[in-house]
Amino acid sequence: MAGVVVDRIRRWRPHVVLTFGADGGVNLHRDHTMISAVATAAFHWAARRELFPGDAPAWSPCKLYYASTPFVSVRDRPELTNSPTTPWSLTLELGELAERKAEAFSKHHTQQGVLERVGKDRIRHMKFERYLLAAKRGTSSVTEDVSMLTDIPDG
Repeated sequence: MAGVVVDRIRRWRPHVVLTFGADGGVNLHRDHTMISAVATAAFHWAARRELFPGDAPAWSPCKLYYASTPFVSVRDRPELTNSPTTPWSLTLELGELAERKAEAFSKHHTQQGVLERVGKDRIRHMKFERYLLAAKRGTSSVTEDVSMLTDIPDG
């Protein structure tokens, strides 16, 4: 699975890779945890030609972010609402795109239970996206500015 994601990174050449945190996201889902592990490995491995050699040249994205939520909602497990979650270092206000995001999310039929559990809080929370800077090309400190786009080089 990591090889498939490495290939996509090399072909699409993104500057930023977004994935779930290892917590499993808003519903602590094991699939979210696994894709986090796969995407994290692929982020690091895409620059290493010896790993998954193929037609696309090696590529090193600039930043890896983990998505975060300010709450947890697990079906039939209210005791998990205080579970450890991924913190965030960046908040994006979606503005008018929040409504479009909510509409798209509502079409994801397997997530209807989450939508019902979150209820009206969903509208408030979907106005923002939160991310943790998990890796960055070059060296840096956690106290440095972690803005998403200001230091991404061209190319």
